[in-house]
Amino acid sequence: MRSAAESIDTDTKANGLLVVGAFTGPAGTVYISEKRSAVVGATRRSLLIQMFAVLLLAAIGIRPTLRGCK
Repeated sequence: MRSAAESIDTDTKANGLLVVGAFTGPAGTVYISEKRSAVVGATRRSLLIQMFAVLLLAAIGIRPTLRGCK
């Protein structure tokens, strides 16, 4: 995992079924690997929640203006 995170061959570090990353802080280095399908699923879920929130806020914002026109 360390060699995958430190390799300069891949720009995205997302080759195959694993996504590998590293974070270096003052206390040390943390290496992370995650299944690509889990990352894609979490990203989709987050996007759907954000889209729903925007649509809900838009609907709330539109409703008072329609009442005012009657």
